[in-house]
Amino acid sequence: MKSIEEAISIFENSVAIQAQTFETGDYKKGNRHFKLYMQSIVYLYEHNHLADLEPLLKHENVGVRSTAAYALLPIMEEKSKAVLQEIANNNYGIHSLNAERTLQRWNDNEIIFPYQAGFHW
Repeated sequence: MKSIEEAISIFENSVAIQAQTFETGDYKKGNRHFKLYMQSIVYLYEHNHLADLEPLLKHENVGVRSTAAYALLPIMEEKSKAVLQEIANNNYGIHSLNAERTLQRWNDNEIIFPYQAGFHW
């Protein structure tokens, strides 16, 4: 990645594609895009621009909203939890389950973010 804008664009596009693979079952493609958006999270964190994902908390794609909320939990806890709770409380299929599980893991201090674990793909 060469810029903050590119990292945000890769994040948004890769998350949307991965969210789609939850429904189609193309897990190989989903895993490839998971890696890309995790790289974006690390890049944004390392360049002190993780907060630039905040506008995506209102994205029309539920996968993008929930993944942005996950990424922002450490720095925007209340906003992120509210987004995840809204997704968990509605009928978004696997996305609702993922949001519920993310909230549970956050509350139990079980989430390790890619930049905390030293992931540098």
